[in-house]
Amino acid sequence: MTMRQLPDYDDLPSFRGIPGCAWDVWGKGDELGTVNLLTNTVVQQAAREEIRTGKRVAVDLPVNFFTQPLFGRRPAEITSWVKPSDRRDEEIRINTQSSSHWTGLLHFPLPGHGVLYQGVSCSTAPVGTLNINEPGNVDPNTICLGIHGWAQHGISGRGVLLDVARHYSMAGNTPPYDPFRRYEISSATLEACARDQGVVFRPGDILLLRTGFLESDVSPLTFQMIVPMWGMPIGKLFNLDVLSEHCAEASRYTFFFSSWPINVLGGVASPPNAMAIF
Repeated sequence: MTMRQLPDYDDLPSFRGIPGCAWDVWGKGDELGTVNLLTNTVVQQAAREEIRTGKRVAVDLPVNFFTQPLFGRRPAEITSWVKPSDRRDEEIRINTQSSSHWTGLLHFPLPGHGVLYQGVSCSTAPVGTLNINEPGNVDPNTICLGIHGWAQHGISGRGVLLDVARHYSMAGNTPPYDPFRRYEISSATLEACARDQGVVFRPGDILLLRTGFLESDVSPLTFQMIVPMWGMPIGKLFNLDVLSEHCAEASRYTFFFSSWPINVLGGVASPPNAMAIF
């Protein structure tokens, strides 16, 4: 499917009365969702136009950044030791969503309906320890919708930073976020921010939204229907402060974005391993 063939949101069918179901856009059995937009042509154009100086900005927080991760998740445990050969080894035990991460297609079902992206029943998704003895001969149903799909495809293309926190401060305002209440950033605010930054969107853009979370402990992002209905990756807890400073200095809010999730067959989520390249 080409960009021009993509349906408008209003033309998407409903699922059990809920509008905006994109399961058929990429065909039955699709496990990439909107990552399908990141074609070879899109990535090539982004690299050709956006990589000019070679400046690189990492946007991952350390996996052990949070001593008390959100939603009761366990903090990372890092253990190292010296072997008899004097070589050092280590083991890292992490919740893949305890720091910067991509939320995978297995993480969030359609509320109240018990189905994941493509209508896959939550009851068929394995839980508990996933033992894979023959990685080259795995039952597709066992790892259906796993993070390995995005890991093997890659999430790379033209990145766009909408620096909402800076947008408010430049207007002499403080972000209207309350850390103890839900807050939704309106499309009008995002459009105004894009205009101020001189950003013109195009299909396949990877949108990074800086809300000032690390400064105010506020995250206004929500899942709504994005993961189960659209198959769209949601990245959370990215470290966008250094990226914000560089974009402001360069007066440029677009760049080449490259992210490679860890390649875990059947994985639920992953650290992003991401950077912006100017």
